[in-house]
Amino acid sequence: MTKSKLLIIVNYHHIDSKNKYSRGIYPVSPKRFNNQLDELNRNFNFISENDLLFFIKENRFFPKNSCLITFDDGLRCQYENAIPILIKKNIPAIFFINTLPLAQNKACSVHKIHFLLSQITIDSFLEKVEYYYHDIIG
Repeated sequence: MTKSKLLIIVNYHHIDSKNKYSRGIYPVSPKRFNNQLDELNRNFNFISENDLLFFIKENRFFPKNSCLITFDDGLRCQYENAIPILIKKNIPAIFFINTLPLAQNKACSVHKIHFLLSQITIDSFLEKVEYYYHDIIG
């Protein structure tokens, strides 16, 4: 088996209808996610969190064309839309869960920005940021 120092990591965030957020969040639809996994599977070998930890701990090379699927923030749309596809395809993934929203009952700043960008254009957003920045610093 050919070994490599390289590992391809593919990160996802929102797995949801692209119509839900036409701007800002740029979700990958479940259908497109499914198709992307199929394409990745043609060229790569998926590894799990346990595989990753083993290769690191044992200071070993990854099998050639290794790929790790990850998700940020542990969003509901990942649970509802991505996990069933991953289970069906028997593809492991790592979910990085942000517990701040649960602990403080507040949305994360990045999610607030994504929501704003889904409601207004980027140019309008940047104008408002510049205006309030100058207002704050005097």
